[in-house]
Amino acid sequence: MQSFSGYIFGTVWWGIALNLIAYFVASHAVGACWYLLGTQRATKCLKDKCMEIDGCKLRILTCQEFMNYGTSGLIQDHTRLSWGENRRVRSACLQEDSSFSYGVYKWTIQLVTNQNRLEKILFPIFWGLMTLRYKR
Repeated sequence: MQSFSGYIFGTVWWGIALNLIAYFVASHAVGACWYLLGTQRATKCLKDKCMEIDGCKLRILTCQEFMNYGTSGLIQDHTRLSWGENRRVRSACLQEDSSFSYGVYKWTIQLVTNQNRLEKILFPIFWGLMTLRYKR
């Protein structure tokens, strides 16, 4: 008589399901690393632009309070608020036609300014799936 665990784990469908789960977990990990590194590139651009402006201190870019570059309504500090709404810096760093070289992280620009959390979660997973699927 066959055991119950052999009956469930011995089927082809269970193997397919485990492989798909492993594939999605791996793509999520790869996409999360890509998103983190892309966010670091955006932060580097913002730091470089801050250094070019007289009187700008790097504490403006720190995470004292949450600062979403899509909307800045939660910020109480007027210096940080004016920095978040600086159009010259936004056009230089946070728009797709910016002059800053993002390289492979160019698609992360739209995630930094996007307010939709679902897109911020799903887009890196999609990018990870595309990366893992690519063959040379």
